[in-house]
Amino acid sequence: MSFPHETQVLVIGAGPVGLAAAIALYQLNIKVTIVDGSSALHKGARASIVHSRTLEVLETLNLAKPVIDKGTPADHFTMRGKTEELLTVDFSLLKQDTQFPFSLLISQELIEKIFVEEFEKLGGTVHLNKKVISIQPIDNSDNVTVFFEDGTSIITSYIVGADGIHSIVRTTAGISFTDPFTGKQYDDPKGSYELIVVLSDLFLEEPLPEKISRNALTIHLDKFLLLLPLRSADEGNGPFWRIGINFPNGADVPKNPSKELQKLINERNPWPTPITISSIISASRYRVRVAQADKYHSTIGNTNILLAGDAAHIHSPTGGQGMNLGICDAIAAAQAIHAHIHSDSPKPERDEIFAAYSTNRHIIGRRVIGTTKGLTTVINSNRGWRRLIRNAVFFVLDRFSFAKRAFVWRVSGLVNRDV
Repeated sequence: MSFPHETQVLVIGAGPVGLAAAIALYQLNIKVTIVDGSSALHKGARASIVHSRTLEVLETLNLAKPVIDKGTPADHFTMRGKTEELLTVDFSLLKQDTQFPFSLLISQELIEKIFVEEFEKLGGTVHLNKKVISIQPIDNSDNVTVFFEDGTSIITSYIVGADGIHSIVRTTAGISFTDPFTGKQYDDPKGSYELIVVLSDLFLEEPLPEKISRNALTIHLDKFLLLLPLRSADEGNGPFWRIGINFPNGADVPKNPSKELQKLINERNPWPTPITISSIISASRYRVRVAQADKYHSTIGNTNILLAGDAAHIHSPTGGQGMNLGICDAIAAAQAIHAHIHSDSPKPERDEIFAAYSTNRHIIGRRVIGTTKGLTTVINSNRGWRRLIRNAVFFVLDRFSFAKRAFVWRVSGLVNRDV
């Protein structure tokens, strides 16, 4: 399909967030174009869990089943200190609350592949190699012209900015990006990192330690080691593992994690049975700061823009919240645009639709950031008196059903139904 001269809605960013927005808009019979600056489907170790609330939202697009069919439903995950079990997070406690009482283990790469296939089935096209260089208002118009590095351009009436941490949409609109709890700017050179982690996708040799689950997430907290089984996006490659290794601020993090990964695993493996790498698919280090856009809706000229996903918020990956939050943003943004287009109300009242989107998603985003900050504190509390307090908190959570259920309610995202 040739690149159009104009579109009703332009989605910038073709990760799972942008794709979810494009699919939702297409299903609502809105003319949508989606672009991405990259040349191919994103690869590498990134998001890997889809929670209950996200599956409920995907169900409204008939996307829950295709996603579930390609993933591994896990009704629990286990947190351990060294080898001792501290807490089992039991999603089966949600059986009376949702048709999806589990977390789904599935790689972001596979999610994107499913979403691209679904979008193409609808008749859409993902336009790659479309790096945005500027967004210019058109005088006396509700439209803008978006210019790309390849010399092309497109006119649009609405923009969904799903273009990541360094969002040109957010920057052009002049929206600030700060930690909602400390007020620090994301790009403050004096700002500290919330989490420093090496993430790797790899194949492991059998046998593995008996207590490492083959169908659920296992986290060892004392010397942080995360092991999560996943399915490959490439048919025939079989199951692989995502491994996460956390480093404290100031630690010497390897510049080339692949070369030192086996050594790092050996140092952190608490079991007598070795965890041996067969082959490495990818290995990257991530330094994560916290930030949230101060609003998720603004205008460039007279054109409405909505932010979703990492363009609106970035935070620690603990709890597997980022992609989930972004997908829910995206579908809510599409619904808001649909309502705005079809509203017969005067402009000030119509624009309240976007104000509500911004307010509600900001509340949810701040809540999720608070949750991830708490979970990150748990991860970093692995020595001395902090470790004792951590273990005491888990002792209470594990023995009081109401506390355990409240924790699962929050991690699953179902807590966000009320906003």
